[in-house]
Amino acid sequence: MLATVKHECAATRQFRKGAGRAYGPAETVSDEAGNSVRNTYYGHGLGQLTWRENYLAMGMRLGISRVLEIYPERALDFGIAYRVMSEGMQNGVFTGRSLARYIDDEGYRQPERAPHHQRTGPGGVDRGLREPV
Repeated sequence: MLATVKHECAATRQFRKGAGRAYGPAETVSDEAGNSVRNTYYGHGLGQLTWRENYLAMGMRLGISRVLEIYPERALDFGIAYRVMSEGMQNGVFTGRSLARYIDDEGYRQPERAPHHQRTGPGGVDRGLREPV
């Protein structure tokens, strides 16, 4: 998991908003009170969570509802960033391959594909949390 953080944070050891690359167009979302905000879903946090659908799905998995979809910068809060990375890697959310596939009672096995790399669909569209494997 530490190697993933180093890789995803461009070896800076600082988790931050992605390097300026937006994942999808800016979108307007509304909170429960009807307040609208316009978000661009950059990669955020230790695992660089991307795409609106993935922010929403991860918020639901973490039990914080639409918080990440409405306020994507919250993925930069260390506690949330750690939970996103842990959930994604331990349960195979990003790739369909959990850490248990690579670590067992006998130790670590070299992965054929890193457990943090998100899947890419037709046209380069990230399928991360949107489609089951």
